[in-house]
Amino acid sequence: MVIAQLCGLQLFAQESSVKILLNEEERFRFDSIQLRFINTGHHVMIGDSTGMNNIANSQTEENTSIGHRAGSINQDSWNTFLGARAGEYHNIGRNNTYLGAWAGRWDSTGQNNTYVGADAGEHNKTGRNNTFIGWLAGANSDSCFNNTFLGRSAGDYTKGGEGNVFVGLAAGGYSGINGSVTGNTYIGTRAGCDNPNGEGNVFIGYFAGAYDTSSNHLIIANSQTSYPLIYGEFDNQMIRLNAHRMEMKNNEENIIIGDSSGLQTYGYQNVILGSKSGKNITSANRNTYIGYKAGYNDTSGHFNVFIGMETGLQNTSGNRNTFVGTNAGYSNTTGLRNTFIGLSSGPNNTSGSYNTYIGRTAGWLNQTGDSNVFIGNGAGWNEMGSRKLYIANSETSDPLIYGEFDNEILKFHAETRVVDHDVYVTDPIRGIILTSPGGFCWRVTVNDTGDLVCLQINCP
Repeated sequence: MVIAQLCGLQLFAQESSVKILLNEEERFRFDSIQLRFINTGHHVMIGDSTGMNNIANSQTEENTSIGHRAGSINQDSWNTFLGARAGEYHNIGRNNTYLGAWAGRWDSTGQNNTYVGADAGEHNKTGRNNTFIGWLAGANSDSCFNNTFLGRSAGDYTKGGEGNVFVGLAAGGYSGINGSVTGNTYIGTRAGCDNPNGEGNVFIGYFAGAYDTSSNHLIIANSQTSYPLIYGEFDNQMIRLNAHRMEMKNNEENIIIGDSSGLQTYGYQNVILGSKSGKNITSANRNTYIGYKAGYNDTSGHFNVFIGMETGLQNTSGNRNTFVGTNAGYSNTTGLRNTFIGLSSGPNNTSGSYNTYIGRTAGWLNQTGDSNVFIGNGAGWNEMGSRKLYIANSETSDPLIYGEFDNEILKFHAETRVVDHDVYVTDPIRGIILTSPGGFCWRVTVNDTGDLVCLQINCP
């Protein structure tokens, strides 16, 4: 039933609905469950001067504009403008959603933007693919692309830039105020808020990097400080920890740091530091490997300490060894309880055990000998046997002191003096062996009356 009619506008009331016709064409219907806006472009427009160009341009479709002058000059499709003056000057550009008073107001050709909050993205005229959520989020941006600003005043003055993520109150607030900035990630209240030109930064935490003005920095902090808990420089590949201690917790209680270090570790209580150190460990336990490729091939060794580049590199199952110095114990595979200290000390030992080599290249050629003691630079270089003592400062075969532990032999290749003390021989059948000019050997002892007794013997 027609209840009102004026200048082509007719108001109909039925039992369950009310509808409005303009020039005999239905434009509006309201019933108990729906409010329908009926037009060829499937637009929804509510408010003074809202979506005026959508009405005039029959080519646009499916826009929603609600609020005073919301989307008033929009001439494109699939936009949603909710709020007074939201998207007011938007002209060309699709798939935008502006929610809030003055949100995206000055946008002219933006596309694929989402602005939520009063003044969000207000001045961004040509930007695309931005998400600004919060009062004044990205409010003064001009030509920003692919940015995400979440929080009141986040990225407020970012005039231009791409790929920035600002999350938190005033995060990145003045970032880009002088021009375009790219690739910053600021998370936390006022994180990076006063860095106008920096790019490629990652600031995380309350006031993190708030006044840092550089680029390519990493700052993780919970206050505005010059000593953040974690600081880094991406361009210099540097990271610094401002901490008194660092904990690394895992069920096996291992500490593993380095490129490909401990890659297959299933053992427990190992400390592995250095690129590729302990790379092939599978079931080894309680080892300490420090240095490039230290213990590289070890699989099941226990209680070893390898410190230095390629120390114990070939070790597979050797246990309780201590190798310190570049290449020390390099070839050891199954040897046990060895101590090699010095550059390339014991480098060719494979299965020898219980050896002590101290000095650069000490025990160089020995591969399988056991229970040797070589002390000094190059000491025992040529010795291939076991249970030998060498104290020397070169690769000589006649060390200053030589010994054989199994034969109880000690030799001095030097003049030997005893100053202010005696030489005490406890065994009466033992004495001093002297060599005569003719090459004969005589043992000199003493009888009970104090007389010297000489007995010719085979020269030892």
